[in-house]
Amino acid sequence: MRKSGKLAAWCASAVRPAAALLALALMAAVATALWHPKRPSLPYLDPQNNTTAAAPQLTLTEIRNDARFAQTLWLDARPTEAYTLGHVPGAVRLTEPEWETLLPNVLELWQPENPVVVYCSSANCGASQSVADRLSRELGSANIYVLRGGWEAWHP
Repeated sequence: MRKSGKLAAWCASAVRPAAALLALALMAAVATALWHPKRPSLPYLDPQNNTTAAAPQLTLTEIRNDARFAQTLWLDARPTEAYTLGHVPGAVRLTEPEWETLLPNVLELWQPENPVVVYCSSANCGASQSVADRLSRELGSANIYVLRGGWEAWHP
């Protein structure tokens, strides 16, 4: 009985500081979410916002011939292995499976006034559309596009 009493006392003494740390971390996360200068709007929390439109697809020629795309943030929606073998210069990765890990880096680079173009492997790949649509919803931005033809269009 003595060992179980000591164990219970130790658990009780360990839970209180852990709960306090968790509460502090939660408060910091909420404060960051509310007051970060690059905080994205969260339209999915707005019941009046029912936007489900797909991000528009553009060809590489359309992008290259449009001055609005001079300061484009390129997002690669392909797996790490494909990205490592080659990617659009300056592109950063953002995939659905690694969303939580990769999104902070994207948000650091994101400028709301500049367009974002997402691409995946080919015209048959749906990853770029999925990433672009989710990013558009979460950022509340209509300035997000999909490269029609994907990496194959950039690097035939």
